Amino acid sequence: MAYADSISTAYATMDAVAALLNGLTVAYGSASNATIRNTTSASYTDRTDASVTVTVGTGEICIVYADMSLSHSNATVVSDMRVVQDGSLIGTTASWTSVRADTSGRDISLSKLIVVAPAAGAHTYKIQWETASNTVYSLNFGLYCIVVQNT
Repeated sequence: MAYADSISTAYATMDAVAALLNGLTVAYGSASNATIRNTTSASYTDRTDASVTVTVGTGEICIVYADMSLSHSNATVVSDMRVVQDGSLIGTTASWTSVRADTSGRDISLSKLIVVAPAAGAHTYKIQWETASNTVYSLNFGLYCIVVQNT
């Protein structure tokens, strides 16, 4: 547990986690953006710029962390976020229902931490989102993929 023993804070960035895993880390990719986007789509759609491609070797695992701050401008909004690998859902969906109407605030931050063992090769991870009612705004997002040896 030498790597876990090195963590001395309750909060760490994914960059810091990748640094702690130095020696086990094979590849690392990240994407983030603070440009406000919105959707009214009732079907899952890719969050603009929220895409990372990494190459995974045989027997390696990928640690995927995704987060997105959301807000809205209507009395009630229902929104969902998920992560896909090569277009297929991995993990579960994060859902949110809110009654606050403020597009300048960060009403909620949805996040997912997923560990997958994909087949060897290049894989693209994306954040997708939808809304069941009204317009939802994404104020920022982060998508991080750390490929590590499975030892």
